[in-house]
Amino acid sequence: MSSSVSTAPFSTAWARDVVAPAIRVAVVDDHPLVRDSIRRLLGGQLDMEWVGEASDGAEAVELVARTSPDVVLMDLSMPGTDGLTATQQVVSLFTDTRVLVLTTSADPSRFRRSMDAGAAAVVDKDGNPATVLAGIRDVARATGSAEPA
Repeated sequence: MSSSVSTAPFSTAWARDVVAPAIRVAVVDDHPLVRDSIRRLLGGQLDMEWVGEASDGAEAVELVARTSPDVVLMDLSMPGTDGLTATQQVVSLFTDTRVLVLTTSADPSRFRRSMDAGAAAVVDKDGNPATVLAGIRDVARATGSAEPA
């Protein structure tokens, strides 16, 4: 008796649908390196799906309208429409989408302005990638922290 054995590489893509629907994430940052790094980081997560990117706040609103992400990672300092304005627009127009602000500033007033604009949480862009991933999961589950990460 002979048996046939598949030698195709193992894929975990099926696990996203079996475990739970993936958290749909959009990335908004004016630095291509940051967007690319986050896209790669998300690609290694079974429970997350990168749905698109934008380089300013105006593009962010268009991106959310097109892709309906669960979470938007939003930089604050961008040319054109800034992250605070875009956060206000996203949370008012798309009530099923939550915003996780990425910042390099430890300034408490920026944190407060982000929360006042409607952000679900704020995470330090210079921090550990695991902190960003935990922030995405917390925000998607509506358990985002009201304190700077």
